[in-house]
Amino acid sequence: MKKRVISVVALLLVVLSVASLAACGGNKIQAGTYKVTEVTGDGAEAISSLKDYITLEVAEDGKAKMIVSMLGQTQETELEFKDNGKVTLDGSESNYTVDGNKITIESDGYKMVFQK
Repeated sequence: MKKRVISVVALLLVVLSVASLAACGGNKIQAGTYKVTEVTGDGAEAISSLKDYITLEVAEDGKAKMIVSMLGQTQETELEFKDNGKVTLDGSESNYTVDGNKITIESDGYKMVFQK
């Protein structure tokens, strides 16, 4: 069971790092802690079941860490949100949107919404 959960978390990180994120953006992102509130698209069911274990920590400088923490293990992925609506994830630059205290990252039918 533990290996299956770790495999699903690893799959989540692969999906996020491989996905070419596309959305309209440009708003200044607020520093703080965000939790996943919505996931749609490929792999959404598996990721939705893990959303309580996923946190997005955004610093004042726009640098962020997506943290998946469960079963005593933690996996971190670095991101950087820029004022021009671009987010860098594992070397790939993509788009994001901000609506109040929500950040939406999406690509070709795949979407994750984080809320502060």
